[in-house]
This record gives sequence, structure tokens and C-alpha cells, in this order.
Amino acid sequence: GQKRVYRYENSDERYVDLIVSNGTMCDEFYEILDSLYISSSIVEDINLVRAKRNAKDRVRNANYVDTAFYNDLQNFKIDTLHEGQASLFEIPVAYYNSLPNSRRFDDEISALVDAVIKTFQDEAYAWEKAEDARFILCNELVQQFNLFMDNFETCAGLQANMSAQDHPVVDIIFRKIKNVLACDPEPDALEETLDAMKARIRK
Repeated sequence: GQKRVYRYENSDERYVDLIVSNGTMCDEFYEILDSLYISSSIVEDINLVRAKRNAKDRVRNANYVDTAFYNDLQNFKIDTLHEGQASLFEIPVAYYNSLPNSRRFDDEISALVDAVIKTFQDEAYAWEKAEDARFILCNELVQQFNLFMDNFETCAGLQANMSAQDHPVVDIIFRKIKNVLACDPEPDALEETLDAMKARIRK
């Protein structure tokens, strides 16, 4: 019956309570962003951790699928929602669902989806040649979308009493992925891929 309090594991492997702008503990999913907005030291530490891990990957001359990021992606979970692997696209959906109606702003949600896509773009292009990175990026976005839809179809916490075709964030995710896929050079079977994605939303 107790509320969940969100904490951050820092670079020293110690847990730090997240605090929101009114000085209270972060106990709502949507408050995580608020706590990061006011905690520049945590953001700096997150970037430090990322830089250290990237440096290790570079020493190993890693490709994208050999990186710490890719490994973490395969083990990424949001256990407050469901068991098993989660898609990064579940973050903006879970954030939107946890917000009070008065704080649901399309621009903010759109920026979150952009941030997910940019994360994949940055990682792919950091470890692969440009022509290969483009293929990897498109492939990862489609795979992440399909994983997201797998979980959406069975997880009430993601649905929030809405079907996929009625959920505004699902629509934003689809449109933004479509925009990336449609850029030159287009991936093979683009129209078939987009039709399959749209069919999943309409289920």
C-alpha cells in the first residue's frame, strides 16, 4: 500500500532519492523529468557514466551490437508496467499516461519521442559507417515499435483505457518513425513495413 519512490543509481553505484521542484520525493512517473530538470548534478553524472562506457567500447573497437547501450537495450525493463523487455518508446507513453490531464502537452510528448529516436540515431552513427548506420537505425526503430506494440496489446498500464488507434502518443510515435524511414535512402519494402505498422495500430 505504500507509494513507490524513484531513485537514481549514480556513478558510485549508490542510490540517490530523486527530489521534485516542490522539495518532495519523486513518487510519480511523470515527476522523474521534473527532478532531472532541477538536478543538474544528476544529469552531469549520467553523461559521465555514458562517456566512461563509450570509452570502454571504443577501446574494444566495438560495433553497434557490441556496445553497452545495445546490451542494456536488450535488458531494458519497466517493471512497474509489465514483465520482460520493454521498448524505449514505452517511456513517453508511460509518462503521458501518468500525467494529470491539465499537464498533457503535445509539444512535450513530441520532444520525448524525438529524444528516443535521436538516442538510436546517435548510437548507430557513433559505431557504424554512415551507410550501415542508416540501415541499423531504421531496423532498430521498426523493431522497437513492434516490441512496443507487443507490450501495448497486453499491458493495461500502457493502454490507459485507450486503444492503440485512439492513443495520441502511439500516433506521434508512428508518424515520427515514418518520417525517419521515408528519408533517403529508403529502406527496402518501405510501404509494406509502414502498412504492417499501421495494421498493428488498428487491431
